[in-house]
Amino acid sequence: MASPPDSDYSRPQTWRNMPQQQQRSRTSSSADHRQIYEMELMQCTGRNSSNVSIASFDSTAQSLTYSNPAMAANASVAATASAQRSIYANERTESVSSAACSATRSSVDTAVETMWDARRTREKAEEEADQKLLEAVCKASLAEYNERERALKDYESETSQRSQNHQTSSVALQQAKSCAVQRKLAAMQTVIDSKTRAHQMSEKARKATSLYEQKNKERLAKQAEFEALKLRDVQEAELFAVQKRKEEATCKRAEAEQKAREAQEKAEAMRRQAFQAASKVRANSRRQIETQLGEEEAQRRREMQRRLDEIEKNKEIAHQRKEAATKKAENARRRAEELRLKAEQAQAGMTSFTAAAPTSSAS
Repeated sequence: MASPPDSDYSRPQTWRNMPQQQQRSRTSSSADHRQIYEMELMQCTGRNSSNVSIASFDSTAQSLTYSNPAMAANASVAATASAQRSIYANERTESVSSAACSATRSSVDTAVETMWDARRTREKAEEEADQKLLEAVCKASLAEYNERERALKDYESETSQRSQNHQTSSVALQQAKSCAVQRKLAAMQTVIDSKTRAHQMSEKARKATSLYEQKNKERLAKQAEFEALKLRDVQEAELFAVQKRKEEATCKRAEAEQKAREAQEKAEAMRRQAFQAASKVRANSRRQIETQLGEEEAQRRREMQRRLDEIEKNKEIAHQRKEAATKKAENARRRAEELRLKAEQAQAGMTSFTAAAPTSSAS
């Protein structure tokens, strides 16, 4: 550290030759420095907002890019549904296939929307954490600036008082000068030490915050990936079950048609034997077949309604998971706020310590 320049004591000790008057030329522009410092803070804030807008633009572009797989999935589902509808000739079976395809498409859209909601929530939490970190650094810098200005003002007042006492005796003035220089050096060293400690604490808080944000980001990404895989497995299982039920319904329908043909042949043989008896048997067979087909159709409808209820239940579960993820993000933001408050309290404690040090040395 460079020592302050000595005053010219060979000249008369007038007010203009006092040490505090010589020092005043160095500290006269402190207000200008403060204004420049505030302008730099405003520029930093502007740059931060521009970075946030660029990040939001990137996230929007990515959302447009990643929507193509969802569109491809919807197209493949629609093509599969149209190919399956061409196999069946019955109108009721076609309505069942359309309902199943619509339910599958809505499940895929819900999964994609859930993934993007989790991504937007994570990006918003990261932006808020960055803004809070910037505010904490700015507050720490402003506190350091105020502490330095206060120490310089205290030194100026002490030097002025001791210079007035020095006019009565040159020996006392020389002693006061050496004492003031020592006090100035001690005050400057105290300011430097406090600034170093505050910078170290700010750096530790920043590193802890960045580490926490990185861990939280990795955890949220893994959780979102796990939820997406789980939802995809559930949807694949549901689609497989629907396909299996369609095949079973087709087999049952073929069996029923075979039974109907056999009954018709049997009725024709009996008609050759006796027209009256064959007519009666044919009517009974027709009623039996219609009753059986009606029961099978009612059973298929009940099964389809049960599957629709299960799909609605899965949607409700996905909504609850989304709310749980939102609560977790809020808890993470609250923990970050607690860490910031602890850092500010520690910095305030260091400021009070540095304020007490010059007072004790003056006494």
